[in-house]
Amino acid sequence: MKKTVAFPTLLLAAATLASAQNGYVGFFATTQVIRTNSVSAAGYAAAYNGAPGSSVPGVSWYYELLVAPTNQTTINGTLSGWTAVFEGTNTPVAGRMFGANSPDGQGVLVPGYNSTATANFAVVGWSSNLGSDWNSVFAGRPLSLVSSIGTHGQASWSNTSAPAPSGWDATYASKLDVFNLGPGGWYGISSIATIPLAASAGPYNQVFENNAITSLNLNYYAVPEPASVVLLGLGAASLLILRRRAHLLWATPHGGLC
Repeated sequence: MKKTVAFPTLLLAAATLASAQNGYVGFFATTQVIRTNSVSAAGYAAAYNGAPGSSVPGVSWYYELLVAPTNQTTINGTLSGWTAVFEGTNTPVAGRMFGANSPDGQGVLVPGYNSTATANFAVVGWSSNLGSDWNSVFAGRPLSLVSSIGTHGQASWSNTSAPAPSGWDATYASKLDVFNLGPGGWYGISSIATIPLAASAGPYNQVFENNAITSLNLNYYAVPEPASVVLLGLGAASLLILRRRAHLLWATPHGGLC
């Protein structure tokens, strides 16, 4: 009888301990401002920051929280060494964002890290015309990042709707593709911050607040026009055919010219 009573008690204790070990961080920006091309996320450089048919910002930006061990001290376009954790969105205030999945709605669970751990964090941000699915955005991400604010790069997203999603404010729509390079979107990777995690009850150490992550600037990345991609593919195919013909001619006795 004692064994029967003790067994569920031990299970309950183990479950309680496992729950207490889950690590959380705060994932929102309420005082720091996320920018696009050094401009606060509203207006000219951040034309996506407005819901269709409304002057009030809607879900027009997305932000993916990334985590890595503390010995991962660098981040680049490949995002190698980093693991996606959770996705947040912008708030109605320009340059601000919020994301949470903790029981109290204020923190983000970081799988694989307990409440006494310390980890490195970074954030990837992008404009909503690239889609809300992180996996799709990740698949088309630019591997070569622009080096300074105001410049642009190339990416391979297949679902971008730029220069303007249907129904968006015409004043902004004319400015979405400010580089006249065809479809594209805004994308950026933040600096890195080393942050201690906390239990689900908090208080949570914040990813952005108190100058943890000190910068997140999004820049414009163009996507090659489909026609250009097709022409490029045809050109490559032509070269392969020519190389194949040259190889066959060379392999034929006496040059093979009949």
